[in-house]
Amino acid sequence: MSLEAFKLDNLSSEKKPEIQSRVEKAGEKHETLEREKNKESIENKAETNHKKIFITGATGFVGSHTCMELLRQGHKLTVLVLPQEGVSVNEKVRTAFLPLCKDESEFLNLKKNVTVVQGDITEPNLGLETGESETMKDFDEIIHLAAKLSFRESDRQSVLRSNVFGTEQVLEFAKQSKARKVSFISTAYVSGNSEGVIKEELVPELSAPNFDNAYEKSKFVSEHKVAKWGAENKIPVAILRPSVVISKDYTDDTSGFYGFAAVLTKARRKAMLLDSKVEIPCNQSATLDLISVDDVARTVAKLSVQNPSSQLEVFHLTNPQSRTVKEIFDKSLELIGLDNKVKLVDKSIGEIKSEGEKITREILLKLKDLLPYLFTQATFDTKNISEKTAGEYAPERISDEFLENALHHVYTPDATNSWISQREEKRRPVIIPREFMEPVESGRIEQIGIDVTLALFRRAVGAILRPSGIPEVQSLYAKESPRYDRKHNLTTAFNDERMREYSAHKVAEYVDRLPISYTPKILDIATGTGLNLKKIYDELAHVGRKAELCGIDFTPEMLEQAKQRNLIHDSIHFERADATDMLGLREGKHGETYRFAENSIDCITTVFGIGGIPNSLKCFEEQLKILKSGGMSILIDMHAPNLTNEKIHMPLNIPSSPSLVKQAWEKVTKPIVLKKLWGWKDPTEDFYKMPLVTYHDERQNKYFGFEVEKRETENMKWWFGLPVMPVGRLVVRKKEIHRAEHLIKQEILESYQTSKV
Repeated sequence: MSLEAFKLDNLSSEKKPEIQSRVEKAGEKHETLEREKNKESIENKAETNHKKIFITGATGFVGSHTCMELLRQGHKLTVLVLPQEGVSVNEKVRTAFLPLCKDESEFLNLKKNVTVVQGDITEPNLGLETGESETMKDFDEIIHLAAKLSFRESDRQSVLRSNVFGTEQVLEFAKQSKARKVSFISTAYVSGNSEGVIKEELVPELSAPNFDNAYEKSKFVSEHKVAKWGAENKIPVAILRPSVVISKDYTDDTSGFYGFAAVLTKARRKAMLLDSKVEIPCNQSATLDLISVDDVARTVAKLSVQNPSSQLEVFHLTNPQSRTVKEIFDKSLELIGLDNKVKLVDKSIGEIKSEGEKITREILLKLKDLLPYLFTQATFDTKNISEKTAGEYAPERISDEFLENALHHVYTPDATNSWISQREEKRRPVIIPREFMEPVESGRIEQIGIDVTLALFRRAVGAILRPSGIPEVQSLYAKESPRYDRKHNLTTAFNDERMREYSAHKVAEYVDRLPISYTPKILDIATGTGLNLKKIYDELAHVGRKAELCGIDFTPEMLEQAKQRNLIHDSIHFERADATDMLGLREGKHGETYRFAENSIDCITTVFGIGGIPNSLKCFEEQLKILKSGGMSILIDMHAPNLTNEKIHMPLNIPSSPSLVKQAWEKVTKPIVLKKLWGWKDPTEDFYKMPLVTYHDERQNKYFGFEVEKRETENMKWWFGLPVMPVGRLVVRKKEIHRAEHLIKQEILESYQTSKV
């Protein structure tokens, strides 16, 4: 019997309940204190497991994912970032980390545990100031991820300098900062062209294999330097060897497996012109070891929290469930749309015929540095990593679905949009050329403006008030519908048809990058006489693609002209609809009701039509609603904003208020760009960051469109039945001008000369 029980038994019956209650309360209080004490002990223990880690290559593909894993575990990171002209190191970190976060609030929360320092691994003391490096001491671990990944022989010296000399500088910094562990990220392909089972051990220098490129050799040499340094300084070191790392989420990486996809995707248009298939030499039964970047990052983070071993540790971060070259590339070629134009053949690289078709030679030449990896007859042992992780190392199998997601991201634009369109909306993104578009929430906006509102037109037309609503606009277009094309071509200085061809070319480029089995939906707003859709149809036929084409207009007379023009094209249909209410119900041609569903259209074109829509802001808002994530909207109009043409019609009586259109466009895009894409704090900061074709009216000093760089060509002039007048200088980034430069400089000028005669 306990003392408390004995005392209670000897108390009077009146006092027993009171005393017993006090004892029970005291016991509960004691238990509560014990729980709080244990909780505090657990929290303190967890806090002691939070490491202080220094990382190089943090903004890279593997580095950014690894950093996110470590940050979510509560570790404090110091990241060394290479400076880049025009971009701060903090902005580079933001660009790399933000797409991997659920939202911006998570990024800001994790960023609190990140210290960003500017430096260069190829510089002594990593390019850090003396005072700066003195403050960076006592790191629990240094993870060296930074490296130059290139297989080209022309990059040999820079690869060796970055990867070997850079590693030496990191090791020296580790010594000076008194780091307690160093982890070096190498590659599984330090095995070179060795065959059979590759062990998780350091290969003796005298037994070095034959390497396929300088990158493999640089990692082999660096491994030995790391191992020797660890032994001399008695500091634990670990060598981690990932294989070919890929991601099913966004990445702008174009090396390794993405290098194959990039070359083949870019060559697809040319390959379609070949009569025979391009033969890619390989060993179809060889294995291609692909591993998810998420598995690599998780494993690196897991190894970081474990106690370091006094012995050198070597781990293969490879995939035991690797697939054959044939399995991987058969599916990849199908997804890219080249399964009927490219085939794998069991030939050696030396058997490639040099006298083949020019296009074939071009493709193989671009692939030559990557081809050795299609002959690898090696499997990678994972015994060490399995034991170190207590049997938990089980990388995801690279399935066909994984490949499909990975290839869809080869050319996805700016990473800052990935968590908006991919993680929130959970839609499969399309492949879009980076050089043409920047992301704008649910759509991609491309705008082309050309200033042809010259004094000639202003004097000819005079000041005519703008119609106020839809009935007036319908009346104007109904009257001009029989001769619209002819008169509009004249009033646009013979530029109408050519700019429609330019629009169609852009659409075809967009569609040509989608999976070959996918049929996109294309909507032409203010379709008028249907000329634009006819151009799109012809351009798609040229690249061997099909699409569902729909044109809408609110003028019945214009639609009748469009239907007559496109009678032979079954895939083109026209509907009467209001561009400012595309989500509303309307009656179909057979009496049925329908509406444009949200997120249902892949591509929207509006060519020479926005000036005839009284409420352009509402039109743009509707476009963003019906566009799919990753979709594209192309706006082409001839009117540059200036005071004179604010209330002036073209000779055809087309209502035009370009400055109002520009304001409406800004209202739709500006808040999205500022708040959701780049996250700028100052709303007054210049936001014209979209690399799009733009023309500059030098007299009014105003722009129609968004642009990044300004490169002026010579002042262009043309003859149009009156004295020669300056048109304005072309302001455009060269890679965006594409056919437009040729168009403006040659074709238009020739047309003007012809029209004069």
